[in-house]
Amino acid sequence: DSLVSQREWVRWMSEERGVGVFVMHSWTKIWSCTGVRLGSVVAPSAEHMQAIKAKQVPWSVNCVALDFLSAAVRDEEFLQRTWEVTPVWRRHVVAELTKYFPEWQCRGRAFLSWVWVDTGDA
Repeated sequence: DSLVSQREWVRWMSEERGVGVFVMHSWTKIWSCTGVRLGSVVAPSAEHMQAIKAKQVPWSVNCVALDFLSAAVRDEEFLQRTWEVTPVWRRHVVAELTKYFPEWQCRGRAFLSWVWVDTGDA
């Protein structure tokens, strides 16, 4: 579950606690495109987003990255295959980590491409 879907909690954190929660995504991980930098930011409010944009450099995304993004979002077959194999690969990574480091705890949901490893006091 992404914090993007937790709008009520994000608003509550901002209004009640004064904590601005920003959700940042690196979209290049799912498309395995090393060297291309693409991402997005979801800000707690329009004002927060305007403050970020005021500091954004004009060339923060180049034409190669934009062309790549245009093609990648249309490649439904790749995305579908990624959603199918990621849990399989992740289970393998968790199994190997558990085999070699049984005291470590692997966390995160099955669909995630990453594994949060709690090494305790290691």
